[in-house]
Amino acid sequence: MPRRGTEIGIAKGLCSSEAAERTEAIGSFVRLFTCSAPTDLALLATRFTDVPASYRGDRPLAEHLLERLPIRTEVSVAWRIALLEGAALSRALGTFDELCGPRLRKQLERCCRDPDDVYQRLLLQILTQRRFRLTCFGKYAGEGSLSSYLRTALVREAARQSRRQARQRNAAEVLEGMEQGREESPERAAVRHELRTDLMAAFRQLAHDPGFLPFVLQQGFGMRATDVADILQTSDNTVRQWTFRFRRRLRGAWKHLHPHIAYPFRRQDGTAR
Repeated sequence: MPRRGTEIGIAKGLCSSEAAERTEAIGSFVRLFTCSAPTDLALLATRFTDVPASYRGDRPLAEHLLERLPIRTEVSVAWRIALLEGAALSRALGTFDELCGPRLRKQLERCCRDPDDVYQRLLLQILTQRRFRLTCFGKYAGEGSLSSYLRTALVREAARQSRRQARQRNAAEVLEGMEQGREESPERAAVRHELRTDLMAAFRQLAHDPGFLPFVLQQGFGMRATDVADILQTSDNTVRQWTFRFRRRLRGAWKHLHPHIAYPFRRQDGTAR
């Protein structure tokens, strides 16, 4: 196996691992997109040990190899994507559209051992977006590499997730502080004001819902469903149905207003109520 760290070594490693185990194929697939240098097909052509004898340089090496490589394995899919960086634009778009269909999606999903891994999810998302396929090969074909595009996208995704997690932590601390009556900093006060504003907006959307009053009486005043039923002169079962439907609609309204912050009304065991 050639040394790692260069695209030449990775490309030759992919070529030699065509019949390797699935785990090695997945590793080569991931390493392909972490290269630092852009792919240079002319340099690759001089380094390959198995360049076909029929290749005479009359057309791009990528087109020649694309015809020989099957599409059945993850390795050859990675091979094709790497070679497309230097292929003709029209050929690249057509072949990439062919790759980014249901078959590639299934292959990538099988490759993703850990569904929570940011890199794998981002890779799957990018490779299956038509907007990426068009802009990538319209802007980067012949002058850059997929690896640089993916690295930039990965950094942005990591920063976006970091900001989302920070806001979730702030919201959780604010809600906990509100319950315990602790003093809070101006930053926490701003978050609390935002939470309260969004919560009031969610309530206003559902003010005419029949479950609004039972929810307020039970959540705000600690009343039981039986007491609420006596006040509203209806059955306990009706109150429970109203409250259940209202809570479900409130969760939906909250998720629409604040998708990055957890629903605030939760039971002692942590489940939504």
